[in-house]
Amino acid sequence: MFGRMAAGIVLSIVILLFLGHLQMINRYAVDLPYHDDWAMFQDDHPAAISVAWLFDTHNMRPTPSEHIIATTKLFVWMQYHLNGWNTKVNVVLNFLIYGLFLGFIAWFSHRALPALSSYMKWAFIIFLLSPINWFNHFMATQSCYRFYLVFFFLGCCVLFSERQRWSDVLAGSILSILSIYSLSSGFGSCLVLLIAFCAFKIVRLRSKGSSVFRRNEAFQLAVAALLVGGALLFWTTQYSRPTRYPPPFLPNDLRFWGFFLNLVSFGFGIETLSSFWGIFCLLIAIVPICIIVLWRKGNLTNVEWICFAMVAGILANVAGIAILRASLGVVPKEGRYAELVLPLIPLSMISWAIVLQRHKRLQAATLAGLFVVCLVAFSNNWSFDVYRAEAVNRIEGRKCVQAYYRGLGDAHCPTVYVDSPGRFPLSTWLEPARNLNASFYRTINEELKGQ
Repeated sequence: MFGRMAAGIVLSIVILLFLGHLQMINRYAVDLPYHDDWAMFQDDHPAAISVAWLFDTHNMRPTPSEHIIATTKLFVWMQYHLNGWNTKVNVVLNFLIYGLFLGFIAWFSHRALPALSSYMKWAFIIFLLSPINWFNHFMATQSCYRFYLVFFFLGCCVLFSERQRWSDVLAGSILSILSIYSLSSGFGSCLVLLIAFCAFKIVRLRSKGSSVFRRNEAFQLAVAALLVGGALLFWTTQYSRPTRYPPPFLPNDLRFWGFFLNLVSFGFGIETLSSFWGIFCLLIAIVPICIIVLWRKGNLTNVEWICFAMVAGILANVAGIAILRASLGVVPKEGRYAELVLPLIPLSMISWAIVLQRHKRLQAATLAGLFVVCLVAFSNNWSFDVYRAEAVNRIEGRKCVQAYYRGLGDAHCPTVYVDSPGRFPLSTWLEPARNLNASFYRTINEELKGQ
């Protein structure tokens, strides 16, 4: 009786938080590109589509970036032909996709821990609805972060399916490739996923299965390695580290570890710069995984393989960010990074619950302790006023863009675009947007005609 009541309360909180968050985004979003969004307007794109454009790494500067966001560009192209790419609609759709991602995490939690009370599993999703991730929720092309995570998590689940059918291997490989070409984060995560899948198949090959079984396993491994490995290799041929970047900080540099640990703790809601809390949060995430691996002696269940691949993939991505960004003076607690590490919360819950599944009281106490830790860490991360404040900046930027189209402004609109040395000026994107009659331009043009 208590379990059902608690599950109903927790589920109601999750649903209300999601709907409230969605309402805030819908209320304050403005149909105007923001910062990197503007780069979608290149020549006749996003009206036109081409392979070269989808895989182009150029963004706001003449020099290339390290990101290939093909899935996001395809998403923007589709929206352009539906509504002229209304960025307000885009951010709402992004949040709905995020909601589906949270639903997937809830489903996976149930699959991994069918005997665990539902309220324990759902409670940790609450923290993933915090506005700590507001930046990604309020920018159209940040869908690239969403697509990376969705495809990576789905790829993990499908590749390590219990039946290991050919359809699973092919679908999992395709999902991994989509993750790789959604954001550069997909490269590190899916490289780890491929290595984990190779280990998984080698364990199965060493089992006492028949020769037909082993042959099938070997062929499946070869196909996955060819598809995913080939995509990873092709990605490296497209990659070009921006020349403006200083030499990266490698793991032999303490500054790398400072950035890495603080980014991990950010995923648990800790905004204070502290390596101590970073180590604490890292141990929360990896200790249960290590115990499972040692306990099983490598013979993990399919669910345990999935948890291992997901946690390792996220941490590999965090390491990649630390290598590429720490030397730039970037603060590891930047809002856009939160989404990349927030999934460590439910994954840690699942891992600890698996380790302690034979000790119900200790399991409940440990999960309660983890929940309290997150509750305290996120205690100052529940103000949704950030959307209201940011809406003021977007409206000011819209007035600035309108002045440019009236011939009264110089397109210097710092609240929606940063004009810094080496960057293209905003007018570079405003003219193609005019020519393509983009959604925001249509509205501004109608207002100008009415004056």
